[in-house]
Amino acid sequence: MEECPLVFKFGGAVLRSLNGFRVIGQRIREHSNGQPLLVVVSALGQVTRELERAAFAAEAGQEETALEIASYLVKHHQLYAEQLLGGKHQRTVAELLAHTAAQLEGYLRGVRITGELTPRTLDAIRAFGERWALALVEAFLQEQGLDVVSVDATELLCTDAQHGKAQPLVERTAQNVEYRLRPLLQPGCIVLTQGFVARSTRGDITTMGQESSSLTAVLLAGLVGAREVQLWTDVAGIRECDPALVPEACLIPQLSYAQAQEIAHAGLRLLHPRMVELAERWGLCLRIRSAFVPELGETVVSTVAGQLVPLVVSREQLRLLAFIPGEVPETVRAQPVDGGAILARWEEAERVWVLISSDIPLAASVSPGALVTVLYTTRQQRARLVELCGQLLQEGIPMQVWGCMQRLRCFVPEEYRGNVVQSFWSQLRRESLNCTKVQEPAS
Repeated sequence: MEECPLVFKFGGAVLRSLNGFRVIGQRIREHSNGQPLLVVVSALGQVTRELERAAFAAEAGQEETALEIASYLVKHHQLYAEQLLGGKHQRTVAELLAHTAAQLEGYLRGVRITGELTPRTLDAIRAFGERWALALVEAFLQEQGLDVVSVDATELLCTDAQHGKAQPLVERTAQNVEYRLRPLLQPGCIVLTQGFVARSTRGDITTMGQESSSLTAVLLAGLVGAREVQLWTDVAGIRECDPALVPEACLIPQLSYAQAQEIAHAGLRLLHPRMVELAERWGLCLRIRSAFVPELGETVVSTVAGQLVPLVVSREQLRLLAFIPGEVPETVRAQPVDGGAILARWEEAERVWVLISSDIPLAASVSPGALVTVLYTTRQQRARLVELCGQLLQEGIPMQVWGCMQRLRCFVPEEYRGNVVQSFWSQLRRESLNCTKVQEPAS
């Protein structure tokens, strides 16, 4: 391999529309300068969540609902194929969709019959989204005249057997990459694979948790000797808070690995904690950019520190669970607090509380818990944050405040998320807090 490869990752937010596919082709053409290019894609927006919904419906005995969701997802991808492709490429994708639709239906019927959705089966069901996306993107790029080959990520990434939150085994993965991926990365060639999914040492399909497609991209980049990873999404870099809720939120142009790790552990979806760890290990530069409007700027994560102003981070669709000490299920007992799968865990006199990502499977005996949005501010005094919460409580917005391990978080009902984020951001900006004068909160 003569040239250092470049790695692109396109998230599900880009693949949410037909225009997103065209934008992917445009971004790739702009960088087709003979340099080997590795492209990692996610499932189309919301597809993974819908596959999970189908699986849980089947477990609850709602076979008709589960099959309706599966049928809708297959038809959705068929429609994309019809509108994006023609001739042999459309037929190839149609054949794969028909084959995988039968497989998915078999899984769902099996779950309904047994009444049990094991973590292993749930991962097998989740993986269909990335498989469909890989086929669609490959066919589309080939039809655009690009020299593209694909390799299934389950032939590359090897993980442990923690289904839903599997951890990559770097040495085993490196062996697969050397044998199956590196020979494909020739000058001028584009190699396509999918994120999120892998295969365990037992040979089963695994998934690595929400937002782990970026982890896939960074892991493969480090193993093939890349110098940077460009993470293409629907937002122009990391902002002071969610730009979908506050469009005027300012760009954070530069972050060190340590600063990025702090934000990742706070729950920011654009950053996976293990991804940042591996990027620092290999000295990879991370560029977070908008695929639709790249001219609006980017956030660069590297050894260079930026000014980490107070950020408002929100994560929705999380489960807040309460257990009696000693009865915490195995699926959450040993998992570290990493900002991805488990955001928080703390103990009180008679309860153990755990805040987990909604995609972690739970035993049927475990109550599913309340779905909440968690709001977190970085570099902010504890007392001031409590004061802001109190003001919102007086306005009639219900929330629960929790502080532990030098962090303070607020649990907010889903329907109030937008109002709370906007209120926090506007007050913090209005006060023009200088982060150099703000102390870390006491434990």
